[in-house]
Amino acid sequence: MEHFNKPATATILTHLRRELAQAIWMFLMDDNFMHAYIHGLLFQLVDGLLRLCFPQFLTYAADYPEKSVIISLCMENIFLT
Repeated sequence: MEHFNKPATATILTHLRRELAQAIWMFLMDDNFMHAYIHGLLFQLVDGLLRLCFPQFLTYAADYPEKSVIISLCMENIFLT
């Protein structure tokens, strides 16, 4: 507000939130993480066996119900064929 003498519009705030989210993803997706995501991480658990584990992302899609329906239909078609 100091530079433009008016508050940011909803469109500008939406854009800035998107840019912030993209910057956070780029920070998280460093070379070490991408290697683990593609090749997995090897762990020896208490049972003595080696396990290969892959990082996963959990997402919350309640803000986009139409996308949730589309994804559900696509997954249903994959498993039924």
